[in-house]
Amino acid sequence: MSISTKKSSIVSALEHTKVEDSYSGAVFPEDGSIDEDWIKKIMEEMKSNKYIHKKYLLLMIAKVKEALEKQKSLIDITIPK
Repeated sequence: MSISTKKSSIVSALEHTKVEDSYSGAVFPEDGSIDEDWIKKIMEEMKSNKYIHKKYLLLMIAKVKEALEKQKSLIDITIPK
């Protein structure tokens, strides 16, 4: 398998992670957009000692990874003498 076709560990984990029918917590938005209301819901659930399902945590990590990969990794800064 070449590097370009190799799946990331996050994608692989997502494919093998099922959300149980008994899960009643916050569900990651289908369109992938995380908004303020969704964050507030998660915060309230965590205050109530509820958990976020592993699949939704993996989706959040994937979104953050995607956003960070688009950023420049090195930035030139001019330091005055």
